[in-house]
Amino acid sequence: MLRAGLIALAVLLAAAAAFVAWLLQRPSGGAWLLAHLPGVQVEAPEGSLMGDFSARRLVLTWAGGTAELRGLRWRGLGVSPSQGLLLARELSVDAVDIRIQPGNAPTTVPADLSLPLGVNIASLRIATLSWAPDQAPLLGLDAQLDLPRRGTHHLQLKAARWQHLTLAGEARIESSAPMQTVFAPGTYSCQV
Repeated sequence: MLRAGLIALAVLLAAAAAFVAWLLQRPSGGAWLLAHLPGVQVEAPEGSLMGDFSARRLVLTWAGGTAELRGLRWRGLGVSPSQGLLLARELSVDAVDIRIQPGNAPTTVPADLSLPLGVNIASLRIATLSWAPDQAPLLGLDAQLDLPRRGTHHLQLKAARWQHLTLAGEARIESSAPMQTVFAPGTYSCQV
């Protein structure tokens, strides 16, 4: 009886995994999945979620705010199950607008930055990143991102412009306490 139950569970898990793989690798499956995710709105999706994908507009909504991504594109998105890692050759966005609702609760520092799934983006490009209507946006962000599930998170900023500043540099932070942070010497310049 126990053996039959374990076999049935294994078959059920294999069927669920096959269904998820179908959703992620087929354009029609990805469109269906995006249409049914809570807090996600997408306009004009094209391609499969795993591999190459683009959307005219993607809006993510959560209790404290929204993020609107216009002109979203990624290339070579895949998963490395052995490393627990989501990989992308390229992720680019024409414009990102983040709006956070001010709250009364004080901001607290997280005790741990470990992730359920690591993320590695070889080329991250955002043409315009806006976080407040009364602030100048960050322009021409070009970066590389390596966020393992556990260990050292690494951001290499190749270029970005904010107001009259041009920025580049690196930052590393440990995912667990004491979350040691290292900022590698970078460059900046001011244009008048």
